[in-house]
Amino acid sequence: MGRRFETIWLLTTFVVLSALAFLFPANGDDWAWGSSIGAERLHTLFADYNGRYVANLVVLALTRVPLIAPLVVGAGLTALIFLIVDLSRNRTVWGYAITTALLLAMPLTMWRETVSWLSGFTNYTLSTLLVLVYLRAVQRDWRREQPPAHRVLRMIGIIVLAFLAAQFMENVTLYFVVASLVVLVAQLIRRRVSLDAWGWVIGFLLGAAMMFSNGAYGRALPGGAAGGGQYQQVGGTESIMTKLLEQVSRRGVVDNVALNIVLAGAVILLAVIVARRGGVRRAIAPLVLIVLFLITVVPLSVLLPDTALTLVPSGWGTFAGLGALLLLAALVTIAFSLTGERRLLFAAGLGTVLILVAPLAVVSPLGPRLFLATYCVILVLVNVLFQEAAGGLGPVSLSGLAAVAGAAAIGLLAGYFVVYSIITVAATHRLEAARAAAAAGKSSVMLRPLPFADYVHHADPTPGTVWEDRYKLYYDLPPGLTITLSK
Repeated sequence: MGRRFETIWLLTTFVVLSALAFLFPANGDDWAWGSSIGAERLHTLFADYNGRYVANLVVLALTRVPLIAPLVVGAGLTALIFLIVDLSRNRTVWGYAITTALLLAMPLTMWRETVSWLSGFTNYTLSTLLVLVYLRAVQRDWRREQPPAHRVLRMIGIIVLAFLAAQFMENVTLYFVVASLVVLVAQLIRRRVSLDAWGWVIGFLLGAAMMFSNGAYGRALPGGAAGGGQYQQVGGTESIMTKLLEQVSRRGVVDNVALNIVLAGAVILLAVIVARRGGVRRAIAPLVLIVLFLITVVPLSVLLPDTALTLVPSGWGTFAGLGALLLLAALVTIAFSLTGERRLLFAAGLGTVLILVAPLAVVSPLGPRLFLATYCVILVLVNVLFQEAAGGLGPVSLSGLAAVAGAAAIGLLAGYFVVYSIITVAATHRLEAARAAAAAGKSSVMLRPLPFADYVHHADPTPGTVWEDRYKLYYDLPPGLTITLSK
């Protein structure tokens, strides 16, 4: 692909996504970070709140500069797309088209918690971006693509970057520590240890120590002190295996409807190509496993959505775990059909997914936002599979693939613009009504709930909750103003 096309694609993506981000209303914890509550958290240096020190500082700044925040969101999402195709060595027209379309087609619950919610974007999208940056850096180091000069200075820079990156998300921080140690051991075995590898290990360990020194984590452990706004706990009534087979598998695999369809298509396509080349035996196992995967997850994701799981008998949720295991087995078997460094990258991607989700088996509750990192790493695997299969496809097929994916991306973007335009108008009118009531000296005001509430995280200032108080703080409304929501 020509550099001109790539530049145009990335610039257009940045502009369009930034424009879309301007339509995202402040919601949920944005109201807290952008008000006196955020200043109070900073005043205590986030003591007993969490150890996401860098993420907290970033969201504290972004909620106070509404003109810059959408540009950061657009840049962050564009960087995700670039890193996914760059890491998979698939910087092609159809690679960009597929990646963009599937990123936009993430589950709506994940979208509203990691993209349209600024606080969620800062914690989860930026941490996902850092995971991809680290994987790309390891890839360059493994291939010895680093320039020989300024190695010590680069190592110091890596230590600083790793230290900061380890203070965004807890499971990502644990991944960084484990992955960097694995890479260092692999280089020791290879007898080609780089200063970069030492820099990542040192920086991640220092960052993890900084993060987990926060008192919030001691209280989250079983037997820890309760209260203090601690909404997430380690442990719970469910066993680790039950949580892996049900909640983790559901959020991490089953809910990714569009991604699952494309991923299954890539496995089937590559298996067919392998069979045509004379590797029929190698093609049978992944084909059977991926078909069984589709049979298992389609009823769960389409016919039995997440919201309906409470209506079915206990134990049905474990079918999500069966689907996840079938997908893992299909990907492991198809990996043997990959050639060259693609097999190593594919294995690293699978390992990354497993390490990222492992800590989630002991955390409650689990939100869709915790799985954005694994979603993006699976996107890397999709690109690797299609890149391997591209040799068996003609230019017409690849052009058709790019056209379909591009059309899907445009359609998804158009839908988002329509929805968030309506939401923005409604949010503006609602705020004007609240301010008019306050200016008139009224003690109460009735506001309308936002339309398309599924696209916004904590969309409404629900009366009698912290969201009402935070909404009034953020928009400088009188604390005595009583808010009610019309039906």
